[in-house]
Amino acid sequence: MNWLMKNKLFVVNKPLHISSNFYLRKIKRKYKVKKAGFSGTLDPFACGCLIVAFGQYSKLFQFLKKTPKKYRATIWLEAISDSLDN
Repeated sequence: MNWLMKNKLFVVNKPLHISSNFYLRKIKRKYKVKKAGFSGTLDPFACGCLIVAFGQYSKLFQFLKKTPKKYRATIWLEAISDSLDN
């Protein structure tokens, strides 16, 4: 494990169309960390902030106050799409 990343707690911006677990695996590979976790799961179709912890700091998640997820969406009424894209 990289000694600079032994015990860290930080926020990352998860991009659209990938799962929270997939993004965490990418972060773990980038920083060569074996033990890591995140608080709260974002759906693959959502982008937003994930709280990520490395090392022993992942045990801190039990003390965080968790609130329900909130999503912001834009809806176009009577929109037509030939490709049937999202």
